[in-house]
Amino acid sequence: MMPPDSAERGMRWEAEGRRTASALDAASAAVVAGASPLAAARVALGIAMEQTARRRVTIVDLAGELPPLQSLVAGDDAHGVSDAFAFGISLNRLARPTGVEPNLFIIPSGAEPVIHDHVLASPRWAALVRSTRSEGALLLFVAQDDAPQLAALAAMTDGVVAVGDGDAVRALPRVLATVGAARRTPANQRPPRVITPMSRRNPWPWVGAALVALAVAGAVWAVRDRRERAAARVLAARETPAAPATAAPAAPPVDTVPPLVVANPGDSARAAAFGVEVMAANTEVGAQLTLMENANYLSAPTIVPMQLTTDGARWYKLFAGAYATRRSADSALRQLRRRAVVSDSAGSVARVPLAMRLTTDVPRDSVARAIASWQARGISAYALLQADGRATVYAGAFSAPRDAELLATILREADATPTLVYRTGRVF
Repeated sequence: MMPPDSAERGMRWEAEGRRTASALDAASAAVVAGASPLAAARVALGIAMEQTARRRVTIVDLAGELPPLQSLVAGDDAHGVSDAFAFGISLNRLARPTGVEPNLFIIPSGAEPVIHDHVLASPRWAALVRSTRSEGALLLFVAQDDAPQLAALAAMTDGVVAVGDGDAVRALPRVLATVGAARRTPANQRPPRVITPMSRRNPWPWVGAALVALAVAGAVWAVRDRRERAAARVLAARETPAAPATAAPAAPPVDTVPPLVVANPGDSARAAAFGVEVMAANTEVGAQLTLMENANYLSAPTIVPMQLTTDGARWYKLFAGAYATRRSADSALRQLRRRAVVSDSAGSVARVPLAMRLTTDVPRDSVARAIASWQARGISAYALLQADGRATVYAGAFSAPRDAELLATILREADATPTLVYRTGRVF
């Protein structure tokens, strides 16, 4: 059980974080950890409030519903890190704006507070760090010093900030700063303000600021979406150490990445060309919730990111099934309507013969494990059974190669090579 986080103690740790912030000027990502995750969270907030003056900062809660971070999350959506790894939700999409500072974002721990060792050691963090570095931003991971695989996570960042008197974090390589026991504020010195929206006596200025912050955050995410494709193309080439945010190079021209080409054109005649479009949502979390609520009735489900509007706004389509004939897909849609998965006027049959091929020749008893490994990397994977009794794991369902470009970017961010194919096989 975590010790109480008193206001006075919180102020002292935040002051230590502000004092230490300059040590991270050249960093793009760091782990802030100590024996007390509450103290580490306060130090991370102090660092963030200094750094947000010049760049965006995202704090990731890896300890579990830390009150100093949780209190700043706008809205009631509880999804976070644990949901990203359980259901394949994109980590970028879980960053939540705060009502304190437009440049400050929080990725909560999620509905399930326990962070397992495979989470901290996941290569998804390395992809997120590279993306953060390419944008000149800062990513701070808050964790307890005895968290499993903490060293593996730290190795993906530019270093660690050791909080408190423990030796576990100090033993890690690349210690950027050491924050000892929080110093007491002298009696004649006014303590710094605790970072919490409720600390303001008059709530109305905060409400106005929160609305402005949300609007700014929305604009920031829209810009990030438009830049994401270009930024992803330089991730593989950016193996040099982190540079200050002002020195981030520009992305190469858009036309430097060749268009997607179908790898198996000879399989077009036997493709599982039809599926059911269950719904479209303007957030990935919305599509994931529909999938989770109806998982027992959806075969081979996959969530496909689609850029559907001229201003670059992104939507997420949930597809289910893979059928060789339209008649089979029509029958599947009728069953979904009878089970009230979709209403009588919702859902449609779509011709989507293309998909990204992820893994081949998977034994039947290994299919669930193969799908889970891709979902842990943020890829909405599914499997189709082949004629030889083995399975092929796919992601997405597309009518044309251009529709697969966003998923190709996501795969590159996950250190995977996008392979566009005609999908073959049948649902289990």
